[in-house]
Amino acid sequence: MHRHRRRLDASGATQLGLVALSAVCLWLLFRAAHFSSMALAPTVLVAVAIAAVASGLVLWAWGQDGGRANYAAVRQWLAGGAVPQSMSPAQLRTSLHRLEDRLQGRWAYLVALVLWSIGSIGRIRDAVGFPQVALVVLPVVFWGGMTAHALIRARRDLPRISKLIAQTTTTGVLSTPSRVAS
Repeated sequence: MHRHRRRLDASGATQLGLVALSAVCLWLLFRAAHFSSMALAPTVLVAVAIAAVASGLVLWAWGQDGGRANYAAVRQWLAGGAVPQSMSPAQLRTSLHRLEDRLQGRWAYLVALVLWSIGSIGRIRDAVGFPQVALVVLPVVFWGGMTAHALIRARRDLPRISKLIAQTTTTGVLSTPSRVAS
């Protein structure tokens, strides 16, 4: 493993921590609603496993772009920063293509929002107590937030990504997105 892949900035550590915490909170709500008599040891064991899997998935996603540092450098470049010097033009194009694919594929969030909303209509009437109500409402709020975030990012970033891909493919020259001709 390359040395740059082992470094984790404060933003990355915060993101990993929040992903793990969110997954554990969802598990605890689910447990309270459906397995309220479960003993403490299995509850903690499942919580640790869920946190590890959630964090592992984030690390895996970053690894697809060469690590958190490269992922952050490409995002900063896309926002108008300097061209990442730690990556070759081919690596940058690959990262841009992956980011473009992720942004274009996020329409699935809207589908999930609609499906969860429809499914929640009947369940909200049957929900008793905070854990059950939260398990009905939180997924709708989550998918609503993910949908809004995805739409905002796609609208802002997809034109820049497309221009950078076109520019680096035709000229081989890398520049900041603000210098890319419209």
